[in-house]
Amino acid sequence: MKKISFIIIAFNEEKTIARCIKSIMKQKNLFDYEIIVVNDSSTDSTIKVVSKFVKINKRIKLHSLLTNQGRGAARNTGINASIGEYVAFIDADIILPQNWLITCMSYMDRYDAVSGIAVPDGDVNYIYVKCKLNPKIVSHSTIITGNNGLYNRKIFGSVMFDKSYKNGEDFVFNHYLKKKKYKIYSITSLVVEHRESKDFIKELKWLYQSGLGASRLFKQFGKLRLPDITFFCLLIIVVLTTLLNYILHLYILILFLPLYVLFISTIHLIKKFHFQFNKSISFTIAILLNSILLASYYWGRFIGIFTEKKSRFSN
Repeated sequence: MKKISFIIIAFNEEKTIARCIKSIMKQKNLFDYEIIVVNDSSTDSTIKVVSKFVKINKRIKLHSLLTNQGRGAARNTGINASIGEYVAFIDADIILPQNWLITCMSYMDRYDAVSGIAVPDGDVNYIYVKCKLNPKIVSHSTIITGNNGLYNRKIFGSVMFDKSYKNGEDFVFNHYLKKKKYKIYSITSLVVEHRESKDFIKELKWLYQSGLGASRLFKQFGKLRLPDITFFCLLIIVVLTTLLNYILHLYILILFLPLYVLFISTIHLIKKFHFQFNKSISFTIAILLNSILLASYYWGRFIGIFTEKKSRFSN
């Protein structure tokens, strides 16, 4: 087995990072490896938690950034600090099954990068935790998701992460991988557990930031995805209801806005979770909570139209 560098980027992950590290250490056929934790200037006890592992395992190393630089910069820091022939990115809120490494390595003779499927997806993780719904195994919007992926080190000779992206950096990285004709693959049969610890306010802020990032991605690449379509439909509804209210004074039409968000929220959760009649109340509460979270995302999308700029970074 060739040397594997596991890189964990972490910002305020005191509640999750210990079980992530343990899941890496429990991998089958884990012979020659290192675990590099890049602490992106956390303000909680992330450093204290990781330091305990560093003391008992010399293969675990901690690198701390003096200022919060975002996910793209943190990933590049990990790459530059690593020496493995293969590089694995594992987010701090991921718990790997014991066969993750073996399964990924079995594909590396055909592909340059592979990843598993994180369940539940990040945009509904808060709903999953609070409402205890049964998640579906759904492919990610990017082929190689940033939360768990194994890469042949050679690709970093020509492609690096865009450090100006604090989120959405995995989507940008996938774009450049495909542009450089690297072979990448998502192993749909390989499921990893995704368990976040955000509270409602942090989830609102995260989705707002995701909205900003999504607007920036659309400006950068012009690629139309389903979230873009739902957002542009919302903009059309806003314009039409505003005009009709002004011309016909039909103020009741303003109800179309929350009804539309409720509709998108329902479709979104049906896509991500199995509906169970014995959990219909929980599912209804989930739709309402998700509607508020979606509203935060859409507000970020709207603000991002005016504030987010294209990156000058190029691979």
